[in-house]
Amino acid sequence: MASSSPFASLMHTPTDGELPLFVNLECKYRCPMCKNPMRAPVQTECGHRMCLSCIENYILERTNSGTPAPICPINEEGCEPVTIETIYPDYNMKKQIEGQHVFCKNKDFGCTEQLKWKDLPQHLFACKFQPKECPNKEFGCRENVTEADYMEHIESKCLFRKVECRFCKNKIFSSRLDDHQRGECQESFVKCLNDCGASAMKRRDLRRHMAECPMGDPSCPYMDIGCNFNAKNSTALQDHEESRATHHLRLAMNTIQEQRTEIVHLKSLYEKLKEKNRTLEKNHARLEISMNQFREELRNLHELAESNGNLNAVSEQVNSNKARIDMLEASSSGLAASGSSGRSSAFTSIPEDVRSMVVSHDSYIKEHEQFMKQLDLRIQCQEGVSFDGTLVWKISNYTERKQDARIRGDAVSIYSQPFYTHRFGYKMCIRGYLNGDGIGKNSHLSLFFVLMKGEFDALLKWPFMGKVTFMLVDQEKGQRHIQDVFRTDPTSSSFKRPQNDMNIATGCPRFASHDVLEQKPYMLNDTIYIRVVVESVHSAAR
Repeated sequence: MASSSPFASLMHTPTDGELPLFVNLECKYRCPMCKNPMRAPVQTECGHRMCLSCIENYILERTNSGTPAPICPINEEGCEPVTIETIYPDYNMKKQIEGQHVFCKNKDFGCTEQLKWKDLPQHLFACKFQPKECPNKEFGCRENVTEADYMEHIESKCLFRKVECRFCKNKIFSSRLDDHQRGECQESFVKCLNDCGASAMKRRDLRRHMAECPMGDPSCPYMDIGCNFNAKNSTALQDHEESRATHHLRLAMNTIQEQRTEIVHLKSLYEKLKEKNRTLEKNHARLEISMNQFREELRNLHELAESNGNLNAVSEQVNSNKARIDMLEASSSGLAASGSSGRSSAFTSIPEDVRSMVVSHDSYIKEHEQFMKQLDLRIQCQEGVSFDGTLVWKISNYTERKQDARIRGDAVSIYSQPFYTHRFGYKMCIRGYLNGDGIGKNSHLSLFFVLMKGEFDALLKWPFMGKVTFMLVDQEKGQRHIQDVFRTDPTSSSFKRPQNDMNIATGCPRFASHDVLEQKPYMLNDTIYIRVVVESVHSAAR
């Protein structure tokens, strides 16, 4: 009803229906029904004025309740029944209301203007206190600031503006700058946690210092599951364990939850292996049937030879059976050890000369397969290998691989290709945890150096001694690499001659934070590059 033709122009207001804050509005301009300034004022036949929407709702309610022509809601003496047909627009009252003085709607932002309502739109168009959205809205800023304060806000007040860390020169949200410099920046200066008296050092050097600090103290026994507390003495450690029991319990529960997730994954893998085993058993059963048929034919062959001595027939049958042996051998090459064992038992009843030929053929195939596997492994290891102690490790599909490590527990750690200090030198690789390990779990990329068993270990000097440099490569300008350096410890088993394929890994559990490395210039196209330089004290084999 409000949009019917008699009232269409009445509905338009200077601020498109939005009521401003009036300076001092007289009672005659207020609706007697809602007590607010009249919106689209109308008049009844008895002379009362009110909002169009108020009288419409009144008439509708009364009509629905069974009152065909309700009395004017003012209900004074002389009031007449009202219907939609008996009310009419009061343009004079509308004009008077729009001529009343109002405050600018930017009053809360500092505007002190008081002007007629009808002039408000023109004023708002040029009001210098009109609020604007912060350009950092996409990063989380929800502030609306005036034109006068706009530049000051984006340059010095916005918590989501990017500022440069004075230590590492990286761009950081201003709201996180203090936390970054106090707890993350590898270039900021910190003191020894043990107060050993050493001068302030860069955070990236703190880990190495703590490993060598003469006042090093015991660590919390829950360090492996995330607690990084270092006590000053045994009493402090005991107090820590008692006061932080709830925290330790929470860490243990998180670890258990991660293990449960891994168990679910392993159960799924187990079911798949069971299905493959059932398929293997079926193939083995089919092979047994074929071998029984083959044994029967050999028996017929001997009977034929004994009865008529026909060597040509025997020769032809032997050749045919040789071909069948080859086919059976090919069909059984994919079976597991159980299948091979069953086949061997079936062969015990085959004549010696034929069985000898089959065994020889089987041995040759196995030797050939083993040689091909070794050759394939050597080819893979040689791809991208270097012999100067330098490795450039490209890690692609970073986001997916990190997500696998965080949620499903797949690919918790990854290994680089092997590389060498020199042509006949130490063999090494790098082990990486994209989702972090130890104190760096869920917050940092962890990198570890691994010595591998090499072909020339007998000619090298042990333990391995040298310097290892990890570097996260700046892919844009190449000027802001993130790096960490450590020297090997000759007393550590990690640097003694490898007795197994690999020694225990050692390195940097908090090499680079996810917040830093997952932005430009370090990650482009979901790929990061790790450069490793190993400088050995012993430059050549003996």
